[in-house]
Amino acid sequence: VYNENGVKITAFPVPHGIYGAVGYRLDYGGLSMVFAGDCEPSTITVENSQNVDVLIHEVFNPPQMYVDKLGWTEIQAKIVAWTKHTAPEAAAKVFSQTNPGVALGFHSMIAPGTPQPILDGIRSGYDGPVVIAQDFTVINVTREQIVTRMVEFEPAPFLASDPEYMASKGGAEPDPSVMHGLPEWLEKTTIGIPMIDDFKKELAERGMR
Repeated sequence: VYNENGVKITAFPVPHGIYGAVGYRLDYGGLSMVFAGDCEPSTITVENSQNVDVLIHEVFNPPQMYVDKLGWTEIQAKIVAWTKHTAPEAAAKVFSQTNPGVALGFHSMIAPGTPQPILDGIRSGYDGPVVIAQDFTVINVTREQIVTRMVEFEPAPFLASDPEYMASKGGAEPDPSVMHGLPEWLEKTTIGIPMIDDFKKELAERGMR
């Protein structure tokens, strides 16, 4: 999508429930970064992220957090966390197959107690350098080293929407009529793990996928 003055930006499709989501790879001066955006784990992302200096890939909170903190139903939480986004255990497969200089997990709701389950899930299948990003995480990349640091700021508590609104949304079962699928070719690129594959089969049997 861009290739001028030594800066090359490449776009590639990623699965994210509705067709049209993309990730980006930036190459400049012998350094490289991939920002996968909102997505499920995909072989396309893996192909475009081999040995990059920085891989920024979403790592979504486990479904139970949304049940406990936001009042969602279990099936609603799993649909969002497992069929539109990337579970920590699935992110581990992406990271282990790409060998980045540093893996940066983002799109997680960060509050006291929430990062550790995410990190535990990643460490179930990946032992390389990883950072769970939050607001004000900074990455400094040079040919000699990659440094991650935080800008100093006043931490905020876990922020949820209006309790009455969340309660009304949390109790609702997902409506299959408004669920948009992916093209078959893109769906086939998703990288599965057993617990999510089983859940997707359950949704299909219920006519919800």
